[in-house]
Amino acid sequence: MAERVLTPSQLNREATEHLRHLFGMIWLEGEISNFTAARSGHWYFTLKDDQAQVRCAMFANRNRLSRIQPENGMLVQIRAQVSLYEARGEFQLIAEQLREAGIGALHRRYEALKKKLQAEGLFEPERKQPIPPFPRHIVVITSAKGAALQDVRQTLQRRWPQVRLTLIDTLVQGEQAAGQIVNALQQADQLAADTLLLVRGGGSLEDLWAFNEEPVVHAIHALRTPVIAAIGHETDTTLAELAADLRAATPTAAAEQATPDRHTLLRQLGQQQQRLQQALQGQLQQRQLHVDHLEKRLQQAHPARRLQQQRLQLQHLRQSLQQHMHQRQHHAHHQLQQLTQRLQRQHPALRLERLRHRLVENRQRLQQQGRKILDQRQQTFQQQLQKLNLLNPLHTLERGYSITRDQQGHAVQDIHSIETGDLLTTRVQNGEIQSRVIDKTPLTQPRLHTPVNKR
Repeated sequence: MAERVLTPSQLNREATEHLRHLFGMIWLEGEISNFTAARSGHWYFTLKDDQAQVRCAMFANRNRLSRIQPENGMLVQIRAQVSLYEARGEFQLIAEQLREAGIGALHRRYEALKKKLQAEGLFEPERKQPIPPFPRHIVVITSAKGAALQDVRQTLQRRWPQVRLTLIDTLVQGEQAAGQIVNALQQADQLAADTLLLVRGGGSLEDLWAFNEEPVVHAIHALRTPVIAAIGHETDTTLAELAADLRAATPTAAAEQATPDRHTLLRQLGQQQQRLQQALQGQLQQRQLHVDHLEKRLQQAHPARRLQQQRLQLQHLRQSLQQHMHQRQHHAHHQLQQLTQRLQRQHPALRLERLRHRLVENRQRLQQQGRKILDQRQQTFQQQLQKLNLLNPLHTLERGYSITRDQQGHAVQDIHSIETGDLLTTRVQNGEIQSRVIDKTPLTQPRLHTPVNKR
């Protein structure tokens, strides 16, 4: 069996495929060194620990999504694909995601607490309460100095200005924030409000960590009042939001989900009012038509009207009877006239005269038809006689032509059909000529021949 021989490029290519298949996408933690930001936008650096190092590359389409700017000496975690720089045969990592190592610890803590609380059933959809559609009192739990409060106020003023708004000021960041948030939630639950809004603006995972504390999640789970949580941005999901009855992407979205839009409601009310007016108008028209129908029936059932109708009906019957009698009399008279005329037409003298007249007419038509047929036959006979004369060979002889036949009586049409010394008979107009062939001379140019020879 022949040995397989590889080129360096083939070896590096296959090694790259094996490395990607073997490791897939992995997380690594280490210290950045030799960091370089190329003009192309790509990042190149070395990730090392106290015993080894590995080259890394993070391309521009990925590093522009990074939340941190790498620096030499920074302890980071990277999510990378194990690869090989085939042109040089150098082992390297292609980084897809970059984060500080401390944040990685928070992520692990976040995932562990999320798994624990989820097992306790704190995030189950079945326990979530519906949000009242038309709130009269809303409590906002946030920092009085934050922009989230202004966003909520502006949204409520625009959409549902008649709602009563109560603020419970609390820290939303720092070590004491979780305890204050728990106290604020418990205090808000005693105010008999329709909805609670737990909101704050965006931030890093460390900034939002107070909303991932277990006491805060348990406090939200224990609320009797429906709560909407909007913490951070769309990409940041805290455990407090998972435990809330409804999660919103931003504080503005939370205020929108907590209230109806008055302009939409006014438009819907106007449409409902219009439909109600149309329905009432339709019912009123139907009622009016029913009243008119009953009034007509009442008028028709009045005794005087019925007497008048019967009088008119009697008059109509009398007129119909008179008209019918008149028509019968007219019909009988007309029928009598027709019978009289038929009797007169059937008189024997009249019939005999009509038959005699018809006989004369038939005799004349028969004579005319006979003469016409005789003329047509005579004309046809003359035409056929003319055609026969045209075809008569004797008639051709009268014009100076002759017919020559051999001893067998066959007409001579070709000079090659006779020989010298043959006896021939030539027929002319008034007789026959006997001759013998002394010589024959063919024509230099062939010419059309006919069964009739010119004399």
